[in-house]
Amino acid sequence: MSDNNTDTLKGWLIIIAVIFIVFLVFVIAIFLFSDFAFLNPKGLETEQRLDYGTKALTTLGAIFGGFAVLINAFYAAKRAEAMDKSAEAANKSAEAALRNAEVATCNRQSLRKQTCKGQSSGEPKT
Repeated sequence: MSDNNTDTLKGWLIIIAVIFIVFLVFVIAIFLFSDFAFLNPKGLETEQRLDYGTKALTTLGAIFGGFAVLINAFYAAKRAEAMDKSAEAANKSAEAALRNAEVATCNRQSLRKQTCKGQSSGEPKT
């Protein structure tokens, strides 16, 4: 994943999180400032109040569950980005080690008065 793709993913996750938080605030505001049937015991049987209360709590549970999924997606994107950077650093390190091994081989050969292919003695290959 390139840096550009990761930035796009993080941008979308931030936008989704903001929309989700606005929605959550909206639902909580409705919950606090409206006259929900399960909070108003007048005129309703106990079974109806429990049914409305269960539906409201299920909705709030789904909202908090969605928030947890968004947090997980954000940290998964961060972890994927870190793994990509780590893999790039490992590749660069392996390339440097290969170049060092080639130079060491050439230096050993130059000590024996031989030159490496395509090189003068003591100069690394390009």
